Amino acid sequence: MRYLLLLLTLSAALTAYDENQLSSLYSGLDPNSITQHIALYKLYPDQAIGKKALQHAQLLLRKSQGEDDTLIHLPLIDQSIDGFVSFMLGKSIKEEFLDEKYLGAIETLSANLGNRSLKGYKAQTEAEVIKLGASEIDLGRAILLAQLEGEIDRKWIRNYEAQLDFLALQVIARLPSNPTHKEIIRQINQVLFFDFKYRFPNQYIQNEHHKFSQLSAVLDLKQGVCLGTTIVYLCLAQRLNLPLEIITPPGHIYVRYNDGEKITNIETTHRGIHIPNDNYYSVNVKYLKEVDIKETIGCVFLNLGTTHLMDEDYVQAKKYYQQALLYQPHDALCTMMLGYSHAFDDEKKQAKKVFNELKKLSFKDQISTLDLDAYKDYLKNKVDLKTLHAAVVPPKEQNAPELKERREILEAGTKKYPNFCAGWHMLSNIYVELSEPKKAIDALYKIHQINPDIPAVEFNLCMLYNQEFNTPAAWQHYKYCASILESHQIKLKMMDDVKRMLQSSSIEPL
Repeated sequence: MRYLLLLLTLSAALTAYDENQLSSLYSGLDPNSITQHIALYKLYPDQAIGKKALQHAQLLLRKSQGEDDTLIHLPLIDQSIDGFVSFMLGKSIKEEFLDEKYLGAIETLSANLGNRSLKGYKAQTEAEVIKLGASEIDLGRAILLAQLEGEIDRKWIRNYEAQLDFLALQVIARLPSNPTHKEIIRQINQVLFFDFKYRFPNQYIQNEHHKFSQLSAVLDLKQGVCLGTTIVYLCLAQRLNLPLEIITPPGHIYVRYNDGEKITNIETTHRGIHIPNDNYYSVNVKYLKEVDIKETIGCVFLNLGTTHLMDEDYVQAKKYYQQALLYQPHDALCTMMLGYSHAFDDEKKQAKKVFNELKKLSFKDQISTLDLDAYKDYLKNKVDLKTLHAAVVPPKEQNAPELKERREILEAGTKKYPNFCAGWHMLSNIYVELSEPKKAIDALYKIHQINPDIPAVEFNLCMLYNQEFNTPAAWQHYKYCASILESHQIKLKMMDDVKRMLQSSSIEPL
């Protein structure tokens, strides 16, 4: 890809190259890259080397049809070539969409892709998608339909689908005949993360979290959080008939390939590398939860709802949580967040109704609920809204002024409601961020006294005490945590690592 960009940047200088130099340029192209050959054609459309590059690009595109020796004559040789090349290079199509002839060409080339056989590929409305089973849904079409409000813009949808199709065509161009699933995975990784350079957004722009979960924005920006890049990956997998499992540890999502004997994890925020299962566990996780395609759509709106909740836009937050529940109607986390949106919007009756429904659900993959049952404190009038909000709504920014303001709210709130565990827990996190470990220990110890069966609390106490060189206390809370995990029949590598760390400082107490 770097070579390709160099070609485009230096186009004026390259026009003076003689035939031998142009042949060297051609031989330096990636033989399986459609975009590099199209780019060389763009620079030299009237020369033999340019026409040769175009012919090779057409052959690569034709691989999706299963007829390597047959050329398809795409409408490339006209003044619109720049727009088509920009599209192929993955540049933003937010403002300018492809002409109909280019859309038609890509759709013709993509007619045999795997998602075309899905019932959901023909869906025209979100309502149609919601009625489908998970195995019938075309994820790309479903998310683009759900993302639109009001009148459906068909050309807008077709352009983003064409970009997904072209990514799939480029993967096919790199594949041998009858590829294995693992070969497909390797080439998806190559195309997404190296040829088109999809990346996790940098810290500076992470506050615009919602952008990087939405399919259209991820395709425009070539950047996405775990959910955004995973969705692009799944859209390609459907097109390439690649069976993948979707896994959602708390606060994360990734995909994996399971051949029945070995699991290969695909971490889309780290260029598709395999990360061992142990890395996805925390002491509160019972098992790695698997979701289906339909529930994955719900995750998009769960993320959007939480973004608006953090902005204190409770009307929009409720709208997105309710939309998420259309795809995952019994999801405990989504139900919980909807309840909080009602509570913070001063709709106590609706909040209580949702929270009473939440009691019937469970976070099956976790030992303790993420909010440490703060919603139950709300139902029992054992916390005020200001303290509740400071305890359960993630901060938009981790800067000192905001953390200190939240600390003041929680210090006052926990003084008034000393048994409010969620308040103490958030307060301990803030103390850690503000480099006040002794206060963080005190806050966590309050929870330990109220409820000694929360493994994350015991684990964090162990780590903080060890940091403060209080090894006996660290051992004590390590054993509390180990006992809780043992009662749930959970064995974690990270606990073995912590034990070895403590043993390096002192003998394990009996």
